[in-house]
Amino acid sequence: MDTNKLCELTSGADSLRLRPLVDLTSRALARMIEGTSPEEIRHTFHLPDDLTEVTPINYLFIYYCQSHIP
Repeated sequence: MDTNKLCELTSGADSLRLRPLVDLTSRALARMIEGTSPEEIRHTFHLPDDLTEVTPINYLFIYYCQSHIP
């Protein structure tokens, strides 16, 4: 089964609250990405590489600031 169909099946099973099917399809997706690099995962799931070097630093800064404000 291709990744698009597997993702759609997982999403549909989750919407219908079919927990056993969600578990099975999630495990299948996890096996597909186990031991692969971020670049390979992006290629497998047709995801854009839209993060620049500055973006992760910005996320960390925002998270740190929000979690340490009293």
